Amino acid sequence: MVTITVILAAVIAAFVLAMGNLDESAPSAQYEWESSGSDFAVSHTSGDDISMSDLTIRVTVDGNTESGVIGSGSGEYTAGDTIDITTATGSADEVEVTFDGTPTTITGSSYSHSSGTAIDKVTIVWESDDTSNIIAEHEP
Repeated sequence: MVTITVILAAVIAAFVLAMGNLDESAPSAQYEWESSGSDFAVSHTSGDDISMSDLTIRVTVDGNTESGVIGSGSGEYTAGDTIDITTATGSADEVEVTFDGTPTTITGSSYSHSSGTAIDKVTIVWESDDTSNIIAEHEP
């Protein structure tokens, strides 16, 4: 009986330990979106703080999607923070993403739009190790 209990405990322990790090789940937060043609804003209204180094943004304009970092890629995206996205940069084929006063430009070979073209969709992706999850997405 003792032998069966020890073997059962070993099997259960091996199963539980093999499940890996359960702390690496996507953050949970709520967002408020505002859009007006070539301008988007996504505000973090409540929930988990999110490390900016774990986030990328995908912006679709005229059916073409490109990805980039948000701001400088450092800091935390916390309740009350806003990410601004615009194609009204004065340059064609660019999308400007601003967080915490730091603008970054997303360009790519698939973009072929003029300045001020409406944004089709914005997707914010959280990535950590081998995991990737869409945590926010909006289409006007």
